[in-house]
Amino acid sequence: MYRCEACKSPRSLTAAGMCAVCNAKPRDGTSVIDLVPQTSTDLIRERAHYDEYYRASPLRPANNECDDLEALWASAYYPFNTKVWSRVAEAQPERILLLGNGGSPKELMFLRLEPQTLVYSDLSPHGLTSVQDAYPSLSRDARIFWAAVDAQQLPFGRESFDLVYGYAFVHHLPSLAGFLREVDRVLTPEGRAVFFDDAFARDWQRFKLGVGRPLMRYFHRQEPVSPEDLRATEAGGFSAADLEPLAKRLGRPLAFETDGCLHYLFTRASERLPPRFAWRWLARRDGFLAGLIRLDRWLAKRSTIFARNQIRAIWGLGPRRVGN
Repeated sequence: MYRCEACKSPRSLTAAGMCAVCNAKPRDGTSVIDLVPQTSTDLIRERAHYDEYYRASPLRPANNECDDLEALWASAYYPFNTKVWSRVAEAQPERILLLGNGGSPKELMFLRLEPQTLVYSDLSPHGLTSVQDAYPSLSRDARIFWAAVDAQQLPFGRESFDLVYGYAFVHHLPSLAGFLREVDRVLTPEGRAVFFDDAFARDWQRFKLGVGRPLMRYFHRQEPVSPEDLRATEAGGFSAADLEPLAKRLGRPLAFETDGCLHYLFTRASERLPPRFAWRWLARRDGFLAGLIRLDRWLAKRSTIFARNQIRAIWGLGPRRVGN
């Protein structure tokens, strides 16, 4: 469907956005190159949902671009971000692919890792342009390439990246196994993947789909979710037991860590439950949030119930094992 305008070969891009066959750069009328095939009804519907979301909720321009990004990674509201950053920095990547990054600007801080290329991608072009509008100076960095892509059909050649990264997006995908095969294909043998998403928390899932279902529906009325978000909510999050066989098939070790129960439930409540002024007053207190984080981690070490109901997961793939 997509062919290079210069050599007419099926379009496959390098990490720098060049044709993998002839090195020509695709022409496009905007700063975001749109490479999403319009062939799947589900894909079109999901994209339309997020196009509308980003149009209706643009990012506010940053006061100080660098300071704002540091605050996002160090926030007590998102305590798992420090662990995600640690995994990314440990990889020391030169070529980075961000998938499903939507309107998230915090990944602009990856420029501090001095990569050769940072590919910002999402299904929705509007998410990407919202980052450009809010962070104009950093977004113009010559190392960044902006593209709308389908994560299940990555338009990049084999072994194009040292790091593939996704934050709260993998649950949108209909085929986890197919997606991970694509990730493995575009990663170098020494490359890594780092993802953050929901973990499968057995008792929390039973509550959501049982007596808590009216509450879940109330939350979704307050902020409508996409079709894939709804499917993921019904199915639950990721578990090491489900991911391990897929990683093994690719010859890559699985990294998997869970975090957050009480802290997660509190912050979710603060976003949608009345009285919002009271929730938000507490949510602005870093000391209160830090106490919840400490309590969460203390309980997870001492209680089986809390250990199996950590609701956030930081996971990924390591370097390919020799012989695979």
